[in-house]
Parts: sequence; C-alpha cells; structure tokens
Amino acid sequence: MRKRIYIFSLFCSMLFMSCNNRQHLENKIIDRLEANSLGVIKDFQIEKIEKIKSNRYKTIYTFSNPMNKAKIRMTRLYTFSNDLKEIISDENMKTELLTQDEWVEVKL
Repeated sequence: MRKRIYIFSLFCSMLFMSCNNRQHLENKIIDRLEANSLGVIKDFQIEKIEKIKSNRYKTIYTFSNPMNKAKIRMTRLYTFSNDLKEIISDENMKTELLTQDEWVEVKL
C-alpha cells in the first residue's frame, strides 16, 4: 500500500512540475514575442510546444496582425539557457498565412 501511495505522489509531482514548466516556457516565449513585435500581435495562442533537446523547444503558435488583418501561424525553434530561465536564441522554421481557410507557407 505504501508503495502505491509513493508512486501516486511521485506521479502527481511530476505532472505538476511538467505543467508548471510548460507555463514558464509559454510566458518566456510570449514575453519575447511581445518585445519583438512592438504590440502588433493580437489573439496569440500557442498550439504546440515540443521538446527537442533538454534546452531546445519547437513551438507552433498563431496570432492576428491587426494592421493588415492577417492570421499568421509560425513554427520556431527556441534555445533556452540550461536552467530554462532565459531564451538564448530563436530561429524561424516556417511562417504560414491563412488564406481562404488554408494555411499557405510564406517567406518573410
């Protein structure tokens, strides 16, 4: 019985840390985007965060640009510090524009 309680508490701790870690990464990414976009982003939503290495994450997110009323989806690769507290670099992998209900890749 004690073994089950221990395993359950370990599982709950790992789940909590994972959710907390994802929220921390999302906040760092949002801060970075807001600083780089000069307030031109609206309706921001992170669709996916995928761990590539211990400090590298591939993200897919969408947002609207109110200046040209465009819906944009970006896939970026973020490199964090080893403690995941700071973004060291980010690399644009793909940018897509929603046109006629279909995502079309564009070069920016």
